[in-house]
Amino acid sequence: MSRWESWSLHILTALVSVTGIVFFAMKYMMATADPFALINHPLQPAMLDIHILAAPFLILVLGIMYSSHISDKLDTGNKVNRRSGIAMLLSLLPMILSGYLLQVSTSAFLSKLILVLHLVSGLAFAGTYAFHQWKSIRLWRAQSRRRQVTRLPA
Repeated sequence: MSRWESWSLHILTALVSVTGIVFFAMKYMMATADPFALINHPLQPAMLDIHILAAPFLILVLGIMYSSHISDKLDTGNKVNRRSGIAMLLSLLPMILSGYLLQVSTSAFLSKLILVLHLVSGLAFAGTYAFHQWKSIRLWRAQSRRRQVTRLPA
């Protein structure tokens, strides 16, 4: 995995996650004093626009990561940090499908159901992604310490 791939993935995951959470908070947790207002916060449309425009790029980078990182880990049988990686993969499909279905659903009940699926799978992805990165950093630091200890003169 190259540096641009990992940094693209980090930045896009953060961007899509933050804009999704902020949009949700603005739409469903804020209230406006104006009974005729269509939005609860002036930045609400911008958050949705950024979320929807950045998500396809995140999906593209995830596809690139599949060929350069994920498939290699699965093929080699490398068990390091595998559980969180598989948890991320399992949350991806429902997150992506529900994100697209949210934009075309016309039924109120179905839209709410899809929204809940998108929220749960999106939060699961963001949480497992953060955990996966945290664990990767810990493993990398432990390996660095082991290499330093073996290089020390006797």
